[in-house]
Parts: sequence; C-alpha cells; structure tokens
Amino acid sequence: QVLIKFWFAMSYAKGPVTRIIREKERAQYDHDVVHSILDAGLIAHVAYLDATGRLRVSPMVYGREGSTVYIHGHVGCGALKQGSLDVCLSVAFDDGIVLARSAFNSSMNYRSVIAHGKAEELHGEAKSRALDVITNNVCPGRAQQARAMTEPELTTTRVLALPLQDGLVSGKIRAHGVGDDEPDTTNRPDIWAGIIPITRVFGAPVTEHDCKVAVPPNVAALQTPAGDSGKITAVFGVGVVLGALGACLIAKQLK
Repeated sequence: QVLIKFWFAMSYAKGPVTRIIREKERAQYDHDVVHSILDAGLIAHVAYLDATGRLRVSPMVYGREGSTVYIHGHVGCGALKQGSLDVCLSVAFDDGIVLARSAFNSSMNYRSVIAHGKAEELHGEAKSRALDVITNNVCPGRAQQARAMTEPELTTTRVLALPLQDGLVSGKIRAHGVGDDEPDTTNRPDIWAGIIPITRVFGAPVTEHDCKVAVPPNVAALQTPAGDSGKITAVFGVGVVLGALGACLIAKQLK
C-alpha cells in the first residue's frame, strides 16, 4: 500500500479528458516522464478559442518550472490578445518512422504531452521570473547573460502560466519496433520492414559577424557531441521500461 501511494504521488491522476483509451499501454502520467518530454522541447502548439469563437492554434516558445508551463509572446499576437484563457497545449517529438509490411500497420515512434487548463496572465516579478524560465529553457543560463528587458519590451510582452494538474495532463510514447501481422511476416518476405530513427542535432554555434565575444560555455554545451545523436531516444526508451517495471510492481501489490 505504501508503494502504491508513493507511485501515484509521482503521477498525474487520470481524468475524463486525459484518460487514454486506444493503445493505452503507451499512456504516460508519471511526473518525471511528462516533465522530461516538456523539457526536451522548444515550441508548444497552443489551441484556444479566439474572441469570435473560432478555434485557433499558435506555435509558442515556452518553459517549464515545477508543475507550471509558461508561454509568452507579443500582446497583439494570437492567443495572447485575450490575456488569461482556456487552452490545450501540445508538445510532440517524432523519434522514428516505423515501416511495416503493410501501410496499415506502419506507424511512428514518438513522445508527446497534452495539457489542458486555464492559462493565467502574469504580472510584476512573477512575469519577469517566468520570462527567465522560458529563456533558460531555450539556452540554459542565457537569462543571466542577456541584458534585462526594458519597460516598453515588458509592456508589449504577455506571459501566461498553465498549471499541470491532475486529470488535465497526459503523455504518450511509442518506442518499439514493427507490429506486423503474422500472415505478413510469413507470406511477404519480399517487403522490407524496420525503423528509420529520427534524431535532433544541435550544430556548432555560429558567432554573429559584429560580435567579438567568445562563445560562452553554456552556449557551446548545446552542440550535440559527435556520435551522441541517438542518446535522447535511448534515454526515453529506458524511461518507458522503468515505467513498465513500476506498473508491474503495483500490480503485484494489488493482488
């Protein structure tokens, strides 16, 4: 019982909005898994209803701190025209193309998070702190290096805070091989099946022509080391395995 309570304390509770029905074994509610997917991203797609009731989606740079995701932009743009509003935020990665022997059984390996809720407008120190979080999500330590925003810049920038809440956030991961039907694996040896991995690589920093400052260590650290392009997918694969082991332990406790 202690193990069960500890496990669920580390996970977002399921709810009618976030309970995954199809391919439910891919569902991820664990805090660490959900947060790690968010932390790996740079742009979220934010869906909302505008003032006329039209459904819209805006890509937005974001950052996470604890159980809060911050989004920002110009006060006259998209979702940010209205101040606080209800949103659905999505972050997703394509980690591999999965080619089965049939088009029907072909798929994608992916990681994704969807969060629903009321994104509240921030002001004052909370707004400034959130902007630092967003900046440091793009490049760790950059908020401390860049000059402070001016009052006109702050005035024309709006920041919204979306809390990650039980029943309103879920993740989903596919990180395995081809799922061919048995007749195809036996009867169609002439068709290639397998995975084409997809990885994100950060290149070497390119200094602006009028900049005389050496590349800071935190900026240089963003470059993907040679041969490390597959580590991101491998790390999340380990996370899925650990999550499955935890679920097995809980199942044993419940018996």
